[in-house]
Amino acid sequence: MHQAVTRNRGKAIVNSPQPIYDQEPSMINDDDETSKEKDIDKLMALISLKSGIQCYNCKEYGHVARECQKPKRSKDAAYYREKMLLCKQEEAGI
Repeated sequence: MHQAVTRNRGKAIVNSPQPIYDQEPSMINDDDETSKEKDIDKLMALISLKSGIQCYNCKEYGHVARECQKPKRSKDAAYYREKMLLCKQEEAGI
């Protein structure tokens, strides 16, 4: 174990080497790992449901448009009609 000494503004600074960790791969089963990932995904979905995260693409709760699995929503006449109704409702509410 060799320690490097450097000088900074007259003060000696001792840099200790990084600790050596065991490099063996863990013996985790792939099935356990995927089930843990699925559990995490379920928990994240529940958290986002409680916080009210809504996808702008499909209007479902639990994810955002970037993560949406459905095809991108086209901006057709129905889209603009809905937008106009929302704007009118907002103006009437204010």
